[in-house]
Amino acid sequence: MNANRIIKVLIALFLLIYPWGTWFELNLFNIETNRGISTFLMILIVIIGILNGNFTRGLRLYNKIQYLIIFIVLCTLGTLISGQFDSSFTIVSFITYFLLIFIILGLDLPLTQISNFVKTLFYSSCTMILISILDYHNIINIAGMNNSIFDSYDQNIGWIYDLTGPFNSRSHFANHLSLVVLLPVIYLASEKNYFSIKSFFNIIALIMIYYAAIICHSRSLFISIFLTLIFYLFINRDFKSLKFLAGIILVFLIGVNFNSALFEAIFSRFGKFDISSDNDGLRYLSFIQTLKSLLVNPIGYGFSPPYSELLKDFKDVHSNITYLFRAGGFIGVICLLVFFKPIIKKFIKLRINKREQFIYIPVLSFLIFGISHTNITTTSFWLIIAFAFSLGLSPTTNKINQNKSK
Repeated sequence: MNANRIIKVLIALFLLIYPWGTWFELNLFNIETNRGISTFLMILIVIIGILNGNFTRGLRLYNKIQYLIIFIVLCTLGTLISGQFDSSFTIVSFITYFLLIFIILGLDLPLTQISNFVKTLFYSSCTMILISILDYHNIINIAGMNNSIFDSYDQNIGWIYDLTGPFNSRSHFANHLSLVVLLPVIYLASEKNYFSIKSFFNIIALIMIYYAAIICHSRSLFISIFLTLIFYLFINRDFKSLKFLAGIILVFLIGVNFNSALFEAIFSRFGKFDISSDNDGLRYLSFIQTLKSLLVNPIGYGFSPPYSELLKDFKDVHSNITYLFRAGGFIGVICLLVFFKPIIKKFIKLRINKREQFIYIPVLSFLIFGISHTNITTTSFWLIIAFAFSLGLSPTTNKINQNKSK
């Protein structure tokens, strides 16, 4: 087995395991860690990719690594300025993500291979969601499932239990859902026969994923689904897309009917803006505080959390926008925008054809979710980003796309 084939096997294994969070570590090794099997697999992919020359090949295909180097240098300087050296590991993580992009690009993956990788993530996620729902309703009992540490209490409803699956909070569960939530719609749209086994599976997946989205009670996921769906309808603008919209609304109404009281509780959270706790107000204050700090120190403060005078503690900013601005300052964010220009142009110019939507729609959904969460260090997202670069820059993938468009 050659090195490229080993990397592809490792990628498939990573995408198979990642939707399960720390569940495998907890059940196989009786430990719970944020850096487990998936991290080990990613390190192997990067090491083999560098040794095999895929990294240098990727550099030749897209030689703009200097912008990423500037961002990393600024983050490192910012860490030294802030004095919070605990954030140094995040810098290493971002270096790994950037290396991953060039390694995947250097693999020169065909479109069918990228599609199969995403389907691996999708099928594994569907299995995880099904088991999570069954455990949530006590139909089966699975150790390490739905052990939420953030369940809330409402005076009118009582205890509101979040669907969290193998994760420890609704935010982490919803974060993963944001990557796969529109995939059943995209897959159904590509099917010519709605009565096939594949169509039946995608319909079940659609119902299951949107039901899970409701009972995990994440406001950010609702916003992400709504805005991404509007974008999806806009770039397609056909009758088939409207039919899928009607189907999604039907699933949504069925879910509301079964969980009307809980759904009411979710909407009540939209009206809360409390600067005295770790939620919406803190997001706003962190953003304002970060902008003021950058006027004093424009190169940023690394990945360190800002100090909240109100809460008398260092707090997560709960937003990728604030997080990245704080990390590398205005110059660092501009460097990232320049590097990711090929992907950004796709969204701005609405040039996303049906063969590419299974990559770009998950990216958009994830980024919208990240406006109110710090989820930019999710490794599966960076793998999807790497696939997006392959779609746009890889010679093999471009050749396939050109042949299909003739």
